Amino acid sequence: QEDAEHFDRVAVKWSDDGGETWAEPQPVRVEGLPVGFQRPFDPTLTQLADGRIRLYFSCGPRRQGGLDEGVATYSALSADGIDYAFEPGARFWTIGRPVIDCAVARTGDRWHYCAPIGRPEEGAYCATSANGLSFARLRDLPAETGQNWTGNLLASGDGLRFYGSSPRGVRWAESKNGVEW
Repeated sequence: QEDAEHFDRVAVKWSDDGGETWAEPQPVRVEGLPVGFQRPFDPTLTQLADGRIRLYFSCGPRRQGGLDEGVATYSALSADGIDYAFEPGARFWTIGRPVIDCAVARTGDRWHYCAPIGRPEEGAYCATSANGLSFARLRDLPAETGQNWTGNLLASGDGLRFYGSSPRGVRWAESKNGVEW
């Protein structure tokens, strides 16, 4: 039977010894979620220039029947990695489809966003932002056969690196601008 209290719940763990040992997971708390919203899922983290952490996550109004077009990317801020304050408004959404599994990274003064459109062969949404809050959609990212854009986006040198999955295991791609990989 599913553990409803803990299933698919966003939590964090710390290591003070370079990853040799880890603390017990601690669920994050997001204060200020709109009434009737489901709890956050599919998180990704970025660090702001002032050291705070911005949590991006999938969320939307709680409805019967699973994911629907009301699910979008939202965000919340934290100073400690546990307690977050919801930032009003969706960061990225589309009409007619849910948006889940986002990946976000900041390089200099630009935030880069991607999220799978749906099935792996559909590619990914791509967007950028100057403030990490208002994202402008760019052209969608294509998908190579059997690969998808579910994964992690990281700042790497003067560009970006995406780590995701494929039938052959973990794959990665690099980009200078987040559009051409």
